[in-house]
Amino acid sequence: MNDKTLYRIINLSSGDNLIAQVTESATKAITVYRPFQMKVVTLLDEGGPLSMSFRKEALIFRNWLEFSTDQKVTIPRDKVISITQPNDMVSNLYDQEKEKEDNPKFMDDLLEKLKKHDLKEDLEDIIDEAEEELSISLEDIDIDEVIDNVTVEIDPDDIRDIVHKMFEDSKNLRSSESEEETETDVDSDQDNDMFGW
Repeated sequence: MNDKTLYRIINLSSGDNLIAQVTESATKAITVYRPFQMKVVTLLDEGGPLSMSFRKEALIFRNWLEFSTDQKVTIPRDKVISITQPNDMVSNLYDQEKEKEDNPKFMDDLLEKLKKHDLKEDLEDIIDEAEEELSISLEDIDIDEVIDNVTVEIDPDDIRDIVHKMFEDSKNLRSSESEEETETDVDSDQDNDMFGW
């Protein structure tokens, strides 16, 4: 069941916009096969919300029946605002989304390869920065082994910030420990009650 000429964009009174293959059309209801909800989202580049030139729109698809075992659904006509034919680009994107859903292993493998490639480059950069900052050598670290044993869902910039804060904290801890050794504890609790009164 994959005839692109039967694909339709269905705008519902709920505000949902669907793309699906219409299998039956009656006066009181329509039946659709594999409906996907379509949403247009605006993506902002690092320039922020005021940089109009860096805005991009993306069409996002989501299986409208993702929590159901059904592949067909009947929609009452009084809930349908309009039915239009999609252009070739939207039809092709719909086919691609169905293919991704039908073959999740392919997408998982592709995402894993992309993550490992990006993670390796980011770890190399972080190690280089740490070596420069601490004037030490971290050549003994096998980046490939780290990547194989670590699952990371953290933005590389956040990792870099965490590492820098760890270095700062360790420097501050060392300096505060040396200060504590030279100072005497003036505010100690003399009568050992919990409120210090």
